[in-house]
Amino acid sequence: MNCYDVLVIGGGPVGSWVAYRLAGRGYRVAVLEQRKEPGKPTCCTGIVGRECVERFGIPPEIAEREASSACFFSPSGKSLRVQREEVQAYVLNRPALDSYLARQAQQAGADYFFSCPVEEAVASAGRVEARSRKGYFIGRALVLATGAELRLLAKLGLKNGNALALGAQVEVETNVEEVEVYFGREFAPGFFAWLVPLSGGRGLAGLLARRSPRPYFKRFLEHLASQGKLSVVGEASFRAISLSPLLQTYGDGLLVVGTAAGQVKPTTGGGIYFGLLAAEAAVETLERAFSAGDLSRKGLAPYERAWKKKLGPELQIGRLARKWFEALSDSQIERVFEFVTRRQLHELLLRSPQLSFDWHSKALLIGLRHLIAGGLHLPNLKRVKFPTPELRR
Repeated sequence: MNCYDVLVIGGGPVGSWVAYRLAGRGYRVAVLEQRKEPGKPTCCTGIVGRECVERFGIPPEIAEREASSACFFSPSGKSLRVQREEVQAYVLNRPALDSYLARQAQQAGADYFFSCPVEEAVASAGRVEARSRKGYFIGRALVLATGAELRLLAKLGLKNGNALALGAQVEVETNVEEVEVYFGREFAPGFFAWLVPLSGGRGLAGLLARRSPRPYFKRFLEHLASQGKLSVVGEASFRAISLSPLLQTYGDGLLVVGTAAGQVKPTTGGGIYFGLLAAEAAVETLERAFSAGDLSRKGLAPYERAWKKKLGPELQIGRLARKWFEALSDSQIERVFEFVTRRQLHELLLRSPQLSFDWHSKALLIGLRHLIAGGLHLPNLKRVKFPTPELRR
C-alpha cells in the first residue's frame, strides 16, 4: 500500500505543476499517469502566449518557434494576415514540456507511476483512495488533472458541463512559415482548422469539431496537400476537449484542475495557461487546508472562488462568443471577413493594448461592438447577450 499526502491523477503540464509546487513545500506527492512515460505525443499544438512562458519560467529551448503573425482563411479561401512587431506567442514542443515539468516535480520529491491508469477513485475529507494495476494508493487529498476524462469525474460524483469538442491533429512536413487558420463548414463546422509550423520543416495540422472529426480532418489534409503545403508523416491523434467548466470543481478531499475542470479557452480550446493558473490556486488552497486540518468540501471551496476570480469573466465571454460563432453560416463568415477587411478592424485591434494572445475577452468585445455599430446584418449577433456596458454604449 502506498500512502501520500496528495494523489495527483494525470501527469500532463497541470498535474506536474501541482506536484512540483506541493512536493517543493514538503508534501508527499504521487502522480499517477496512464502513459508509459512523460512526453508522449498529445493532440495539442502547444501554443502559449509570452505571458505564460515568462510567468511559469518555461525554458526557451522548449519553444520550437516564435509567432508574431498569422494568416486566416475564409471558407472561400480569402486570406487575412495579421502581424505585430513583437513576439506574441511560442509554439512549444509539447512532449518536451511534459518531460521538463515531470522532471521538475520528481527533483522536488514527487513520485511518478507511469503506465498507471486509475480504474477507481474515492474521495472523502482527509482520506482518498485510487486503485490501478500498479497498486492501491491512499492519500489525504486528491487532485484530478486527467484532461477531458469523463469516467472518473462521473465516479467521483462530478457533473460535466456537456460542452465537448473533439480535436484531431497530426505531425506533417510543411513549407509554411507562419500559423495558418482555416474557417468554414467544409473543414471545421463551428470551429477552425490549423497548420502550425514547427522547426526543421515540420508542422502540426489539426482541427476542432463538435462530433466525428475524421471525415473533416481527411478533407482538410487533402486540401493542404493539393496546395503543396504538406505531406503527412506522423500518426493522427484524437482527443476530447471540455469547453465549459464543471458545475463544481471541488469536493471532500478533492480538487479538479485544467481541462478536466473545463478551464479551457472556449474560443480556441487552449488549456495550458489557464490550467497552470488554476493549478496555482489549487496549491495555495491545499496548503491552507492542510495547515487548518480541514480537507472537507468547505475547506477546499476557496479553490473555486480563487480560479473563477482569475478566469471566470474570460470563460463566460468566450463561451458567449463561441455560441455566436458556431451559429454562423459560411456566407456569414464571408461577410465578417469582408467587413473586417474593409473597415481595417484587424489593424485597429492590433494597435489596441487590449489585444492579448491569452486574454481574449476585451478584444472580443471591442470587435463585436464594431460589428454591431457597423450595421453588419447577422441575425444571430444581436441575440447573444454580452454582459458588459461596452457593448451597450
